[in-house]
Amino acid sequence: MVDALAIKPGLWPVLDLTEVDWADVRSLFGQVFGGDLSPGMQGWKYGSGRGVCMGVRDGAGALVAHYGGGYRPVAADGQLCTALQMQDVMVSPGARDVLARFGPFGRLTRSFIEGKVGERVGVPFGFGFPSARHLKLGHRLGMYHALEPVWSWRWSLADLAKCAVDGVRLQVLDWGSATELQMLDVLARQHAALQAGCLMPVRDVAWWRHRFANHPQHVYAVRWLYQAGASAPLAAVVLRQLGPDHDWELMDWLVAAPAAHAVLLAALWPWLSHEGVPGLQLWASQAAVVDWPEAVLAAASRARACDMAVTHETVLSRHANDWAGRVWVTGGDTDFR
Repeated sequence: MVDALAIKPGLWPVLDLTEVDWADVRSLFGQVFGGDLSPGMQGWKYGSGRGVCMGVRDGAGALVAHYGGGYRPVAADGQLCTALQMQDVMVSPGARDVLARFGPFGRLTRSFIEGKVGERVGVPFGFGFPSARHLKLGHRLGMYHALEPVWSWRWSLADLAKCAVDGVRLQVLDWGSATELQMLDVLARQHAALQAGCLMPVRDVAWWRHRFANHPQHVYAVRWLYQAGASAPLAAVVLRQLGPDHDWELMDWLVAAPAAHAVLLAALWPWLSHEGVPGLQLWASQAAVVDWPEAVLAAASRARACDMAVTHETVLSRHANDWAGRVWVTGGDTDFR
C-alpha cells in the first residue's frame, strides 16, 4: 500500500473542485486572507453555474491551493462574449515554499487556464485584478499579460464641495418596481452604446441586481440622478460606505449621455455632506473617467492601484496592447470590493 504522505509535491494532484469541497475552500481562504468566506458569499460567486474552481491537495489530502473563476459577459467593438474572471487565487502559507520549488501552483494555474479558458470551451479569455506579486508570477509562467492600469482616486468632502452645481437631485432606485427596472434597462443600453469602442464587462439589469441588490455581504446605495424638470434619469450610481465614519466608494454608474459625467459628483456632494462622511473614493480605469471634467479629476488624489491582467495576448482578435486606454472597469467589476 502506498503511503499517501510519501507523495512528492510535484505529484500532488490538480483537481476540479465541486460544492463538496467548498468547506475546505473556506478554510483555506481563512488561512490565506485572515477573513471569512461565508457559504452565502461562496454561493454568490460560484453557485448555479456562475463559476468554476480547481485546487491542489497535498499527500494527506488537505487543500493547499485554489484557483477560481466567475463567468462574466464582456462587450467590445460590437462583439459579445463570455470571459472568466479569476478570483480567490490562493496558496496555503505553509505550502508556498514547497509549491514554488516543485511547481504545483504553476501547474494549477496552467491547468485552470488551459482547461477553463479558450475558444475550445467558448471562453476566449480570462481577466482579473491580481496583486503585483501574483501578476509577476503569472507573467513569468507565461499565463498573464498586463492589460490596463487601474487607478484609485479620493476626494475629500471639501474637494466635492468645489464640484457642486444646482439643478440635480438623487432618488432611491426601487428594485421591486418593474417600471424602474425597465428604466434601468434603457439606461444600461444607452451606456453600452456610448462605450461601444471599449472593452467593458456587461452591466445590465441582471448584473446590477446580482452584484448590488443581492450581494450577501455588503449593502450598496443605488440612486437615480435627475436634472431638474427631467422625466428620465440622466444616470444611475452605486455607492458603498467603507465603514462607520469612513469614506464612501463610488462603485459603478450608468449614464444616458457623456454630459452626465459633468454633474455626477456634483449630485453626490449634498447627500454625502448630509451623511457627514470624510470623502469619496473611486477605483477605476482611465477610460471610465475620460469624459469627466478635468477640474473634477484634478481635485482628487490619485494612485495606481493595480493592473488588470488577461490570460491571452490576443483579446477578441486584437493584441492586448491595442486595448490600451479602452478598458472600462470600476470597483463594481471586482469580486472583492
